[in-house]
Amino acid sequence: MKRNTSLFLCGIALLISCATFAQVRVQTNANGLKYAGVLVNGATAGKYNIVFVGDGFTSSATDQAKFNKAVADAVDAMRNEPPYAQQLCSFNIWRVNVISTEAGIDHPLSSINKNTELDCTFGDNVSQPERTIYSTDEAKVFEAANYAPKHDAVYVLVNDTEYGGASGSVVYTSLESSMKQVVVHELGHFVGRLADEYTCRFCDGRVEPAYSGPELTAVNVTTQTNRSLIKWNNLINAATPVPTTVDNPAGVVGRRHLDAERQAVRPAGAMDREPRQCGDPAQRGTPDCRPLAQPGGRMERVRHTTAECAWGCSPDQRDR
Repeated sequence: MKRNTSLFLCGIALLISCATFAQVRVQTNANGLKYAGVLVNGATAGKYNIVFVGDGFTSSATDQAKFNKAVADAVDAMRNEPPYAQQLCSFNIWRVNVISTEAGIDHPLSSINKNTELDCTFGDNVSQPERTIYSTDEAKVFEAANYAPKHDAVYVLVNDTEYGGASGSVVYTSLESSMKQVVVHELGHFVGRLADEYTCRFCDGRVEPAYSGPELTAVNVTTQTNRSLIKWNNLINAATPVPTTVDNPAGVVGRRHLDAERQAVRPAGAMDREPRQCGDPAQRGTPDCRPLAQPGGRMERVRHTTAECAWGCSPDQRDR
């Protein structure tokens, strides 16, 4: 009896172990790897590594091709949007093809529930605005991303054409027609740690309470009314009244009016200047002349070689 009990307990333990460590299903490529390099500009240690994973894409060739194209479109958005365009050599971009049982993601307001690998959903318009996309189990998202060599940012593209996106510990975007603009916007939040500057959260006419919490950590908004303590006080014209009150979110008395995607990778203290470009003759021959964004908005400098910049960079950004 004791032996049977031990076997039973071992079986239960094994089931629990399998449930806890169940692997996210991902595509294995022809080379045997579970990831693909979309843009590889050098060793992971010296680059900002973005890993794209998908949710709601089935194993069908059509769905996986759709995901691959969406990743290519996201990279194209970066290639054509300052400041990413000028700093593309600072990035490595990886792709992990996740396989879901069903196409699409959850829509709580429409009672649509999909069996997807990363458990992504739109907001319920109660706890989150409907446009907010997130995973109810982000451990699965990171499990998928971990197949890539390294990740500084993890970006989930969901197989759904309704407008939406979000940025927290993970970045999300749908395949709606404005996807390219949303990609650079949401990535700007993550890289630059910048807040949205909307005057509302749900923006559907409901009365929304004014913000009453502590000073915000984002660099572009503040509750501070003391001019000398405002984060960007050195940039405020002496004639500008403080606090400013035009179009501010309720409870927020000032904001920098920064575009998240345009400001995300600019060096600290230079947020109103374009980053130095390597095409500037005065900068050539210097150890490096382009900032690289790191997690938390921290800027470091890297050196690029011709081999590293062989794709996606203009000639004047090579051979430095």
